[in-house]
Amino acid sequence: MSLINIFTGRNKKGKVKLDKLALNRFPLEYFKEEAKQSTTTHISLQDNLIEEIPPRDLYELSISWKFSLQELIISNNSLSSLPREISLLSQLRTLILDNNKIRSLPKDIGKLNCLEEFSICSNKLTELPSEMSEMSALKRLRFSDNRVGRFPRSFGLGLPALKVVTYDRNYIVYPPERVLVLGWASIKSYLAEPLKFIQTRLEKDNFDCALNQRTSKSEERINSELTELSNQVLKLLSNKTTRAAFARFLQREYSLENLLFWEAVDRLHQQEKVLLIEDYQTEAVSIYSRFISSENSEGCEINLPYLLKEKCDALFSRLVWNKPSYNSNTEAQPMPTHQELKNILQEAQNSIFYLLTLDSYQRFLKSEEFQHSGEPLPIRRNWSN
Repeated sequence: MSLINIFTGRNKKGKVKLDKLALNRFPLEYFKEEAKQSTTTHISLQDNLIEEIPPRDLYELSISWKFSLQELIISNNSLSSLPREISLLSQLRTLILDNNKIRSLPKDIGKLNCLEEFSICSNKLTELPSEMSEMSALKRLRFSDNRVGRFPRSFGLGLPALKVVTYDRNYIVYPPERVLVLGWASIKSYLAEPLKFIQTRLEKDNFDCALNQRTSKSEERINSELTELSNQVLKLLSNKTTRAAFARFLQREYSLENLLFWEAVDRLHQQEKVLLIEDYQTEAVSIYSRFISSENSEGCEINLPYLLKEKCDALFSRLVWNKPSYNSNTEAQPMPTHQELKNILQEAQNSIFYLLTLDSYQRFLKSEEFQHSGEPLPIRRNWSN
């Protein structure tokens, strides 16, 4: 029996609820039937098994509901991505995507200029797109329980209506903790003009002497700490015992693919001088297919920032199919050069190394795997002064 036959009634207020039905795909057929009435304003698909929202489905929804759909809730599903076509639902006011597996957000999400509430807690985000700063109506933003490392600086100059931000259980390193604890207003001010914010706080309440520095000094301190952490991780990876312990820890956390990708690129760089160009290309494609491509069948896809993932897809599509990536405004591009392949893999490797350093490594030091390795805890300088 079809969904249309099952759900013949509708909420008088224009709400459609298809919760807890074990749906494994986006129910476009039902929505198309409902769209004929042109009164639906709220859709709820909570607690289902939906893995993707086909871009074409969002396009068809936007044709009928562009001026009526105001709330979309798809929490507690298995979404791994959000199509850029979400921006076609231009009248959305509420978008709830909690408890999914979303790794990145499309930059087009910034075009949702009517969106007032956006919640994407308990996913796998590592960054927020800077284009979100263009969401002029956004009042409430929640992204707790992800892996986000920093607020985009553009947030300091945009988001004029934003009042409530919830970001606990992430790995925020920028702005500094002393700014984060002061709340969103202070975070926004710091992102917009760090030096002015620091000076204002010093004049107002003798803000901590650690911030009584020029911004360049603060940035230098952050860079020094990151360098120290990076050196510790490189030392860990050069030691067979701690490397094996780290691998066991990552496997337990279902993120071993990050280390495997880093190792694969590292081996390729070491073999670069002895490989023919054709062999290098073959190895590069193999790494892309196994760890970066969304179409890989091994379940080893790494978590790259959205824009970097797009760059990788575009470049390797030229290599694999000898044709340009899709872009209606561009002509066919030549095959990627050896240097282009090397640079893009290096950029992806650096991104994953950053994730390993600021995320996995911090928790590894507190894990049973590290304790059983017999290695002493690394000595770190006190960066709070």
